[in-house]
This record gives sequence, structure tokens and C-alpha cells, in this order.
Amino acid sequence: MRMFDLLTSGVIFAGRRGWGVVAALGLAFGVTLALGGSWARWVYLLFLLFPALEDARTGYVSDGWPLVLSVCGALLMLSRGAFLLCLLTGVGMGALYGLLYLISKRSLGLADVFLAAASSLWLLPMYGLLSLWLTSLAALLWCAFLLLRGRLGRRTEIRFVPFLAIGGALAYGVQETVGMAFLLASLGLSSL
Repeated sequence: MRMFDLLTSGVIFAGRRGWGVVAALGLAFGVTLALGGSWARWVYLLFLLFPALEDARTGYVSDGWPLVLSVCGALLMLSRGAFLLCLLTGVGMGALYGLLYLISKRSLGLADVFLAAASSLWLLPMYGLLSLWLTSLAALLWCAFLLLRGRLGRRTEIRFVPFLAIGGALAYGVQETVGMAFLLASLGLSSL
């Protein structure tokens, strides 16, 4: 099996091996942070890309991806001293998506709820809200595209994790570039 297929098919987290994969990825990420790896921020994009591709291919997201995102996000934000703010974002987004899950008569999947909460652990609160907005906008644009092509109906299945990945990646990009510097300057803090 090719590496790409392994990462996007759900096989990598199957059985007991899944816990070992989560632990190994978390440990590798922690070592990277400890060594001062500046490329650690790109890991977020990879950990969003693979579940998005898995959902697009199979309609399913492995339980390991939200767990890996949570562990690595917590490690990153602990190293930056922003853990409590990001925990607030993760809990808030998890509660919001959980409410949407209950209201929507389960048309939103539980994997969407867990992945939204886990990916929000990497974001400060205002960027978590930006992620929600960008995710919704991306899904709306896709639905408009399908509607214009005559392919959108009441029973059309829209897999939501790719839109979560788009919204999360864009919000994280803004946070890590102009947003973080602006926020820290407004709080009178030095760079993280």
C-alpha cells in the first residue's frame, strides 16, 4: 500500500496500532518543538490535509486524526504559553459544532465535531471564529457551485471535513502571520 493511501484510508489508526501511531506522532512533534523546529507550524496543515482527503475518499475520518491534532496543538500552545486561550477555543468550537450536530438531526457527523474541536486547539479565540466563518463560506461556495450545475438536491451528501480543513488552514495562516503579531502587540506582549 502506498504511503498516501495508508494516510488517507483510515488503516493507519486501526486497532491497537492506532494508539502507537498517535503516541509516535505526538512524541515526534514534541521533540521538534523542543529542538526549536520552526517548521512545526506546517504540521497543522498536514494533520488537516490527511483527514480531509480521507473524508473526501471514504466518507469517514479515523478517530486518530482529532486525537493527533489535539495532542500536537496542546503541545504547541503549551510551548507558546497560550494553552488556556486555545483550550477555550477548542471547547467553544466543540460545543458549537456539537450543538449543530444535535440540531441538524445528525446530518453533521461526529467526526466533524471532534475534528473542529481538535483543530481549534491550534487557534486563539478570534481565529477560531474566523475558522468557523471561512469553513462556512467554503461550504456555501461549494453548494452554490453544485446548485449552478444542477447537482444539488435534498439528498446530496456534502462531506464537511475538507471545508473544515480549508477554514482551519486559512485562519491558522492569518494567525501565524499578521494576526499573531497584531494580537501580541495589542496586548503589550513580546513575540511567542
